[in-house]
Amino acid sequence: MGWSFNATQPQSNTAVVSNMTGNNAIQLTSSVGATPSITIGPFAISTPGYEVGFSVLGKTGSGGTTPTCTIDMVWTDSISGQIISHESWTVWESQAGGGAKYYGTGPTKGNVLTITFSNNDNSIGQTINFVVTQNGNAYNRDDWRTNGLASVPGFTSPNSNTFSNILMQTAPNVGASNFTARPIPLFAGRVTFNTQWTATGYFQVITEDPGMLGNVLYQGNSAAANTPGFVTVALPRSVCYVVLNNNFSSSQQMGFTITIEEYLP
Repeated sequence: MGWSFNATQPQSNTAVVSNMTGNNAIQLTSSVGATPSITIGPFAISTPGYEVGFSVLGKTGSGGTTPTCTIDMVWTDSISGQIISHESWTVWESQAGGGAKYYGTGPTKGNVLTITFSNNDNSIGQTINFVVTQNGNAYNRDDWRTNGLASVPGFTSPNSNTFSNILMQTAPNVGASNFTARPIPLFAGRVTFNTQWTATGYFQVITEDPGMLGNVLYQGNSAAANTPGFVTVALPRSVCYVVLNNNFSSSQQMGFTITIEEYLP
């Protein structure tokens, strides 16, 4: 059984939604201007699992301060209209390599799904290519990840290999009494931060969630010089960035690594 759907969007934006009945897939190709949103659905859900694959391409331009897109998955009951679950994912855009790419899986909730895409960038439009399929797999949690981190406007990208559970690794040389920032690829769940610095300093993990934009989620001080420091935390469904602050009187190399705890929810 295929999905039934309706597509609505602001008049200034364009969207092409394809209903691929044979594999229960919906594909969206959308051009979204700076800061507006587009909603597709409702879609009828009849299986226990879903999969997504998508990219977010920031169009040519500059001056944006929030290079992200928020995807709201709203699951409702077809009879009562009651919202059963609402998941909000905020992801990076990229202006290179065809856009920032993502994949994910999860359990379906209510039997009706509506999806809203919101461009949080205040000056750069976005092109979104999004495919969601329903299937018979029984996933026990929602697991969305960056599929390779392309360059994010305003940032220098870290090393990343989510396929081997290395969410990010970076070790920049930070000037005296200065700081540098790196974007953290998407992953929602338990991770371990590892720091190793040659002098004193501290880090801050700051969220890009539109409702809490700029808030510091975690802050940690360095261990003794050249001594690794470890802490386990839970990252949200919003991408974040890490700021490495050098409060030493000379420059130092500040190593920061995040690994994913694969076998924990």
